[in-house]
Amino acid sequence: MINLYTTELIINTVALIIAYLITESLSGFFSAWITKKFGDSTAEHLGFLTLNPFIRIDPIGFCALIFLGLGWGVYIPINYHSIQAPYRVLKIIMAYFAESIAHLTIVLIALTCLIKMLTIQALYVIGPMIISGSISLSMFTTTYGHASSLYLVMAIVLVSISYLGLMLGVLNLIINSIRLIALFIFDEDPASANPLITFMPLLIFLLFAHHIRLYILYCLAHAGHFLAALLGN
Repeated sequence: MINLYTTELIINTVALIIAYLITESLSGFFSAWITKKFGDSTAEHLGFLTLNPFIRIDPIGFCALIFLGLGWGVYIPINYHSIQAPYRVLKIIMAYFAESIAHLTIVLIALTCLIKMLTIQALYVIGPMIISGSISLSMFTTTYGHASSLYLVMAIVLVSISYLGLMLGVLNLIINSIRLIALFIFDEDPASANPLITFMPLLIFLLFAHHIRLYILYCLAHAGHFLAALLGN
């Protein structure tokens, strides 16, 4: 028998998978495109310069998405030796932070659409999801029960994109900050030498997940109110 909990679980899972495919395909394409523009064609040669979302699926990350509500895509390789002057250091920094920039840009677009659709009340839907990792279907339908089913489906997907984009944007920011520090100190990207090192920032992220989620929520509230003021809501 399907109860409310099962229904919420199914809807959350489907919405997260859709959000995962959208955000990972766009962020992966942008990262590969940026590195190619800066002279590194590694990602392009490995097939990442594409909007095909299935190229970006990481088996472990996808399983984490299903069971933990937060998953990541395949690592986009960067050969920093191929990035040359002028402005080489700046280009390297931009290449490593390209995914985070893409994720946060996607979030801003999704958040703008949500505020346009649901007004500033959209923050009261995204906020609990950031803390718990799931949408409360009862709260969602109670607040927006007057809307059509298609409207609600679009809103739920946009909420999931906002949530996942924020979490992955911050996670990528932590991972690539550590990679950049190691690169400038030791002249070696630790992820290329040992991919397991990439999971160390992930462990840090999980250990401090609650505090990170609260900080993300704080930043989201300010961004949301700023966008709402721009949109006249």
